Parts: sequence; structure tokens; C-alpha cells
Amino acid sequence: MKIILVRHGETEENKAGIMQGTGVGVGMLSDLGRYQACNVAEKLKDENVDVIYSSDLPRAMNTAKKIHEFHDVDLVSEEGLREQNLGKYEGGSIDDYKKDVMGLGNKWIDFRPEGGETKKEFHDRVAAAFDRIIEVNEGKNIVLVGHGGSLFCLMHYLQGEPMNRESEYWHGNTGVTHLEKDGDKWKVVKFNDMEHLK
Repeated sequence: MKIILVRHGETEENKAGIMQGTGVGVGMLSDLGRYQACNVAEKLKDENVDVIYSSDLPRAMNTAKKIHEFHDVDLVSEEGLREQNLGKYEGGSIDDYKKDVMGLGNKWIDFRPEGGETKKEFHDRVAAAFDRIIEVNEGKNIVLVGHGGSLFCLMHYLQGEPMNRESEYWHGNTGVTHLEKDGDKWKVVKFNDMEHLK
């Protein structure tokens, strides 16, 4: 059994340094993002895939649809894989959000943006979605298309590590991570592979 994690392609908001979260604009892929999605789909076309799950947000789903073109399997929309709900910060500057969070130290995981969810709530939502997916797909090879934040949470969960904002678990746009089941654990075979963009 293996899991392939893929972050969505670049969006116009990514380019402009705008916080997207769950509800800013339509989150459409930029020209570069569409190129990245086509390239990652080509990269994964020969993988043995049994099912594809994607966040239901357009930037992830549009990336997943490109991957799906090469695989005659179900493409399932999963709300639990969405990006963090960033409340009042959505549509604003990434720098403004970072300024407000940087001084929180270890309390950053419990920081709730006005109208949004904490990192802990976000982590637990993504983990619960993953557990649901595995429960109905035991033994299958699964592609999961998500976001920088949701894949960050998922990597910590799968590696059994506490959330750490300084960790290495950030994916670039259409970065690919391969994991294989090793007993009760998930072994990282390749992390954030972006060779398809070179």
C-alpha cells in the first residue's frame, strides 16, 4: 500500500503573496500552475493508482483532474483535506499573518484567527479525513491532492511528530511525496519531489 501526496499548482494568489485559506476568490491556477499540473500528471501517469482523493477547493481539484486524466479510477472530493480556515486573514497579505503569529512561540498551534480555526483543529481535521480515507481503501494505492498547510499537517500526523512550524514538511507547488506502509508506520520514500518542473 502506498500514498502519493501532491500539492496543488501555483495560483494567482500564491504569486501575489495573498493568504487563500478556504474561501478567497475561486483559487484558480495561474498559467504556471496549469503547466505544473500538466507536468505532475505526466510524472504520475505510469503509477499504479487505485483512487484519487482531493480537497474540494478548486485549486486542488483542478490539479487532481489533470492527474485523473491518466487514470481510470474514482476521483473523490474530500472537504477534510481543505486548507486551514484563516478567517479574517483570507485575502490579506501573508506577511501580515506572519507578523501576528511569529511572536506567539509555542502558542502558535492554539492561535485562532478571527472567524477561523486553530492549527490544532486544522491538524485534527486533516488527520480524521486521512483516517476515513484509509478505512475504506485499505491496501490500495492512493493519490491525495491537497494544500501546503494540509499536507504539512498530514506529514506530521503520519510521522507521529508534534506540529512544528520550523519543520521541513512544506511542499512546493505540485511537489510530490511518496509514502509506503511499513507495519504500522508510513515510510517516506521520497519527499517533495519536484524534478518534473526542471
